[in-house]
Amino acid sequence: PYTLVFEGYNEYLGGNQFDSSGNLKEQSETNAYKMTNTLNQAFVDAVRGTGRYNAQRVLIVSGYWTNIDKTTSSRFQMPEDMVNDRLMVSVHYVDNSMYWANKIGGEEWLKYIDSQCAELKKAFLDNDIPVFMGETTSTYTASNMAKDATHTDSSECLSIVLGKLTELGIVPVIWDTDSHFYSRTTYKIVNESDRKVIREYSDKLKANLEAQQ
Repeated sequence: PYTLVFEGYNEYLGGNQFDSSGNLKEQSETNAYKMTNTLNQAFVDAVRGTGRYNAQRVLIVSGYWTNIDKTTSSRFQMPEDMVNDRLMVSVHYVDNSMYWANKIGGEEWLKYIDSQCAELKKAFLDNDIPVFMGETTSTYTASNMAKDATHTDSSECLSIVLGKLTELGIVPVIWDTDSHFYSRTTYKIVNESDRKVIREYSDKLKANLEAQQ
């Protein structure tokens, strides 16, 4: 009944922490998981404790660094909640390591996306926990492409990623920080090819929702 959702902490969970002297210190992975789980539980308890709409509002629980491998570990725990089926888990970038290694568009990229999706399915989707892909790459440049890439068009790569995510029911949020994808002055998606991709998946998702009603 409520369209506004809250997310807890974004990417910071699991990262370095300030000590009592104000110095940023690396923490052990054991402590990082403990802190992540504790803060996520505190987030859920704090929101639920305010009552009214917040008593049943959908809440997005941030993963460890919002990293898929770390968040699908058995050491990451979803918080306990006073209501059923009102929590989602947030991770970022289903092809993150391929992007930074400049291996986009090739067979290794496709297999990597599938393996990351399989991890999310096993850890969360198969347990009826929805997945929120809080950041999804908006634009792939030529420098990001693998030497053996068979998919070299940015819009095509975006479509492939969105297809794999939405097929599993994962909610993708496109992340654009430099206005290459979305113009903050004209208030529209810059390239027609990207607009077609977004329209295509928007129409598919709307049709699926209507079919479920």
